[in-house]
Amino acid sequence: VLLGLSPLQSGYNSVVQAWASAGNESRARSWIRSMQEAGYTPDEVTFGVVMETFVKRGDAAEALKIFQEMIDSGVTPSVVNFNQLIDACGRAQPRKPEDAEGLLTSMVEARLVPTASTLRAMGRVVGRSRVSELSLELGIDWEQ
Repeated sequence: VLLGLSPLQSGYNSVVQAWASAGNESRARSWIRSMQEAGYTPDEVTFGVVMETFVKRGDAAEALKIFQEMIDSGVTPSVVNFNQLIDACGRAQPRKPEDAEGLLTSMVEARLVPTASTLRAMGRVVGRSRVSELSLELGIDWEQ
């Protein structure tokens, strides 16, 4: 609250995105809490911009914490959010192929349709042949 005025949802999202883009995820998280206290519900985009700061660093563990906060807040993750986490698994050192496979499985179980971006991200983590195997196991048709 600034000058007695409370920002709208879009204003909160903009501030969260600004802090996250600046690499200050602690301030971004603080604004998410402020947003919730003001009665606004952060959405998958709000959480996604914070996750992206960790994805770019290859910090899959922190990106996953944000993902869990999102779920705990009652927000349903989107395909984009799953793709972000899979990408984080590929950027992590060492890579996290088991985590990426688990995320893909969770994505399919949540009835979300993997996209070409999902395929590319998975390929970077586990390799093309494993992606083909997983597709068969999970019934994913990449040609859609």
